[in-house]
Amino acid sequence: MKEKMDNKLLILVKKMGNILIVDDDKFLCQSLSYVLKDEGYHVNAVSDGETAIDLIKKRKYDLMVLDYNLSTLQNITGLGVLEKAHEINPRIKAVMISAYGDNKLKKRARDMGVNGFIDKPFKLTKLLKTIDNSLKNIKND
Repeated sequence: MKEKMDNKLLILVKKMGNILIVDDDKFLCQSLSYVLKDEGYHVNAVSDGETAIDLIKKRKYDLMVLDYNLSTLQNITGLGVLEKAHEINPRIKAVMISAYGDNKLKKRARDMGVNGFIDKPFKLTKLLKTIDNSLKNIKND
């Protein structure tokens, strides 16, 4: 029993990272927050790009999970958020999720440093694997 608890603790310590979720779908933000916290990550979730930028100015995030098509009054896209985030923290990684991911957008996202682009709807296991891989790369940077 103690060995299983030690292994679980080791996994939690290994996975810890600061993640910011940015998606205008508040239900998705909340759901992903619960799942990622359960996986051992520190998570904040916001529903607009402007709030995301404000948080990035105040806190150090290792990774953002962000939607491309953010429906906000200021018309900032997920790539716009990423661009501003990189000005503040050049080392922040990103995984983009979108229902509108054509090949041109995916290439542009990769060129801007997005570590993974996942089409909505997505399988949670794919997102978790992409996040894990992106954060492993941080430790190797």
